[in-house]
Amino acid sequence: MDSDILHLWSLNRIELIILNLALIAPVILYCITKISHYNEILPTKKGKAFSYLVFILFGTAYALISYMFLMPYIAFPIGVLVLFLMLKACYHISLMQGLFFANDFILIPLLAGSITVNLSSVIFAKPLSMIPEYWVVFEPVFAFIVASAISYYLYRKKIIFEHWHTFIENNKHLNGIIAVQSYFILICVVITIIYDKEVTIWFSVVSLMLLIGSVVVYLILIDYVVRVSSISIYEKDKQILEEQLKLQMSNYNNQIEYVQEVRKFKHDFVPLLSTVNALIKQGKTAEAATLLEQAENIKTTYFNSYQEFSNNLFIQAIMNNAYHESLNKNIKLSGKILFPNELVIEDIDLCRIFTNLIKNAMEACAYIDENKRIEIEGHAKNNWFVLTVSNSFDGKVNMQDGKIITRKKDKVKHSFGLHILLETVEKYGGFVKTNWTEEMWYTKVYLPF
Repeated sequence: MDSDILHLWSLNRIELIILNLALIAPVILYCITKISHYNEILPTKKGKAFSYLVFILFGTAYALISYMFLMPYIAFPIGVLVLFLMLKACYHISLMQGLFFANDFILIPLLAGSITVNLSSVIFAKPLSMIPEYWVVFEPVFAFIVASAISYYLYRKKIIFEHWHTFIENNKHLNGIIAVQSYFILICVVITIIYDKEVTIWFSVVSLMLLIGSVVVYLILIDYVVRVSSISIYEKDKQILEEQLKLQMSNYNNQIEYVQEVRKFKHDFVPLLSTVNALIKQGKTAEAATLLEQAENIKTTYFNSYQEFSNNLFIQAIMNNAYHESLNKNIKLSGKILFPNELVIEDIDLCRIFTNLIKNAMEACAYIDENKRIEIEGHAKNNWFVLTVSNSFDGKVNMQDGKIITRKKDKVKHSFGLHILLETVEKYGGFVKTNWTEEMWYTKVYLPF
């Protein structure tokens, strides 16, 4: 670092300005890459624009000052502290989350910079102290460009955003990663301090291998821990959803009794009318009136909140429950589901499929103010049971990397329901397809039998 500073002070004013401009551009690029990721996963205090402004201004200023004037054992701790304060000023985060993101922000360019310097020594086949001056001066420019590329690949492409929410809420995993980050930062500080000594090219070769290994280990570790956190939270929430599903199953079993009573009444209704007609012909109008009054009471109790949807008792119970909910939400729910007897599916899996499909359709209807409707059709075709759910929506579809993503704030909880639906359908060898128009969304479930 001392030799770098001597190189800098040997430059004239114009060369120094050019150096500053050359360094500012990749620093800004890196800041934008990182903050675009942070803005996706962290709740902001004063808006996303404020976060970009703070990090670009203070991040650039710190990068220039630390590179020109500060020793590494001073610059890096100060950098972590400054970044931590900036993060706390921009986002609603805990102490451990602040330390993780501060270390993360400074570690990647630090590793990239150390790799660039040692790689230069290997390329020129000279000790660090004998590398051409212009190359050493522009080392941080290349470092920040490489750091931006690594960050973009890891955080914008490699790891799904939803997984980060589960990871940053897991303090145990955060503590472990912070310890690893601190270890890698210490390695970089030690290597950087030794830069000022008269070291051989073999030192650069060993350092380069160690640093590249550190980058690989860090990227793999982050990817692994984030996914493990997501899986653990997924399993926990899935268990909660399964408990809720069991309660729904109990409710649907009660609904089945209700459905059976309605169908029994419908079956007995024609003979009842014949009896009433016979009583009237016999002049027994009082008895006929009493019988009709009883029939009306039964009709009021059952028929006003009942619609026939399916030949399958359990599906009918689910649909009738959904029909009650749709009335409260001003949604017109209709459909006819002819379930083939040849298709053997456990009731709990039918519950998983239908409840998730209906829930998603009702949530889509919530984005529009009028003409809310859901139509559910099911029929057998060529040894496949085809279930089609059509629902109105506002025509807005969020896409990311060619995939549809939810507009709900709690993306993780929403994805659980979708995963359960897909897992259940695939369990029986089926698959799910979706398409849409400007006003309607269509989800099709295919199940073989």
